[in-house]
Amino acid sequence: MNAQELLDFLLELQETTNLSDVNLHYRFDYDTDADMIVSVEEYAFDEETNSTITDIVFVTDNQDK
Repeated sequence: MNAQELLDFLLELQETTNLSDVNLHYRFDYDTDADMIVSVEEYAFDEETNSTITDIVFVTDNQDK
């Protein structure tokens, strides 16, 4: 999945749902428990200029931040 696919999904969902009322969770696979996502952060940048974001990461525990 890329960021545009996520945005498209959320925009479609927003047509019928108040997104402020929707919590985000993460699970590794269907056999694991879901953990609440507490933040999203920049994760990686392009190799050439190191200025364009290429990856983001969802964080489930930011206590060490």
